[in-house]
Amino acid sequence: MVRNVQVKYLDATWSKRKAYEWAMRIGYHVAESKFMKKSTPWYWKALDSLAYVGVHKKLKDHLGLPGYGIPIPEERPWAQTISILPCIGVNLKQIYGQTEIAGISVLHRDDDIKFDTVGRPIPETEVKITPEGEIISKAPPFLLVTIRCRKRRPKR
Repeated sequence: MVRNVQVKYLDATWSKRKAYEWAMRIGYHVAESKFMKKSTPWYWKALDSLAYVGVHKKLKDHLGLPGYGIPIPEERPWAQTISILPCIGVNLKQIYGQTEIAGISVLHRDDDIKFDTVGRPIPETEVKITPEGEIISKAPPFLLVTIRCRKRRPKR
């Protein structure tokens, strides 16, 4: 995804490259202030709105990123991905989960995103780390469904 942006940037005209550079500088500044939990002054918000209308919205459309959240399963270029997507207005979050407990057990909240963590457990989910470093999690709703299914299953 980031590679596509870099290739398009190199192929663009001088004016489009300058517009992209200007919009990304603004986007990086606004995204960084959000991550640092600082209030963004009104003039940066105004500049960010102009950058969004002029560049970021078109870039999001070109990358196929709609206005709502979607999972992006990229592990290797994660650092590049988290550096560019929040700048163009994509609400990027990390999640952690296991199929045994119904999928997602830990995720970022909207106002509490730190990319060196995976967030907080969802309600009614317990997460512990054993002395050996193993992550153990438990979610009661899924456990109840499993017990009900086992009771209904005919014995062989």
